[in-house]
Amino acid sequence: MLASAAGLQQAFPGIQINAVVSRQMSQLPAIVQGMKTDGTLRPILIIGLGTNGPIDRASLDEARAIVGPHTQLVLVNVQAPRGWTDGVDATLSHYAQQYRDVELANWRDAISGQLALLARDQIHPGVRGGQIYAGVIRDALQRLAELPPLLGPN
Repeated sequence: MLASAAGLQQAFPGIQINAVVSRQMSQLPAIVQGMKTDGTLRPILIIGLGTNGPIDRASLDEARAIVGPHTQLVLVNVQAPRGWTDGVDATLSHYAQQYRDVELANWRDAISGQLALLARDQIHPGVRGGQIYAGVIRDALQRLAELPPLLGPN
């Protein structure tokens, strides 16, 4: 997310990016609670965590509970030559499939055939990679926007 900040700002003027080096998914609930408390939480929250270690569903559940029913989530899967990334991506994909208001941005598949657009670590995108990163988020946002409204209880 941090390496793609320029591409995200170009694609989504006014986007609020809260990204730092080496952040873990376990930090997500506290970050989201802080955003809610200080009034900076927006109707859509894009979560790009998982490159720096395994994740657990509990962090996603807690964050989703904090944001409540009026905030949609976009989960960005990961590309990294690390042993935990398959598990991270499986967890994120499964989570997104379970909830109508959660969408997966498939960064891993989008960049997999273009690893030369990443730094030597095969994680951090350059300018063109950042544009692809922003594109998968745009695609996920479009899918959320196309959801038909929920029917009433009757």
